[in-house]
Amino acid sequence: MQQLTLQFETCSPINVDKLCKQNKQVYDHLSSGRTLTLLQADHLYGIRHLHSRISDLRNRNNIRIYDRTITVPDRHGIKVKCKEYSLNQFTN
Repeated sequence: MQQLTLQFETCSPINVDKLCKQNKQVYDHLSSGRTLTLLQADHLYGIRHLHSRISDLRNRNNIRIYDRTITVPDRHGIKVKCKEYSLNQFTN
């Protein structure tokens, strides 16, 4: 039986030019110092699966992204819980 060997490349520093469009939009937004929630990502960029884009950036590009759960009003004014993401560590 042969052993499978996988080679993983690290992208440190990140090669922004090779990011797919949505990953680049998320990275550019976060690198500007702002935070991002699923509701914002959908409204601003049409990204409906933000968690997947965050996972891509974390796992494929070795970017440290912090998250926390917050409560925000949705477009109908109903309070919902969602993740908020940032490149900077949250203080509270």
